[in-house]
Amino acid sequence: LVPALVDLSRTATAIGPDGARIPRFPYDAPSVLRAEASFNVGLGLTAIVLQRNSGGFAPLLRMDFHLMMIPLTMVYCLGDLAALFAIGSGGGLLYVAVSNMRLIFAALASR
Repeated sequence: LVPALVDLSRTATAIGPDGARIPRFPYDAPSVLRAEASFNVGLGLTAIVLQRNSGGFAPLLRMDFHLMMIPLTMVYCLGDLAALFAIGSGGGLLYVAVSNMRLIFAALASR
């Protein structure tokens, strides 16, 4: 859905005070990434709740898990930065390509 919205929003036009028409996005690029990250966090919390594990959310507070995930977190941060630039300069297809490359790099980092 995101690539289609990015491509459709390229046709948005802002009208300046002097009547000049300026093509621009109706949103800022980080808002797309914030929406995606919020959805991912919500999905993860829902999965934890549906598992009905007796530990609940306690494993989320263990520091050894956080330290183990730092390399993967850095890959995702760099991928989000690349996606941010892809949204601002390219189309929806470039955004999809960058997002999929992030998955490949994440798989390599977790190996």
